[in-house]
Amino acid sequence: SIDSYEPIPRYDIDWSATGPLIELYDLAVCPTYSGLLTGPAWAAFAGGRDEREGTDFARGETPLLAVCNLILALAAAGKLCPAPTPTASSPE
Repeated sequence: SIDSYEPIPRYDIDWSATGPLIELYDLAVCPTYSGLLTGPAWAAFAGGRDEREGTDFARGETPLLAVCNLILALAAAGKLCPAPTPTASSPE
């Protein structure tokens, strides 16, 4: 029935939908400062904030579009995998 469908999340405009993916895949987002007034103004990086150099990245007109572009590119390249979950150290 049409009443029982789940709406598709708007990852391109809804931080509550996309935020958990940023954390799950250890992504970082930052504005780009190319000095150009045209083109995308945000970049998303794989590997989180500590490993921007040499990592995969994508650009977008908004932070969420940059993240969506990166997730799609990583998935297409077979590189999309969740960040490792921290484990508690076992008592000695």
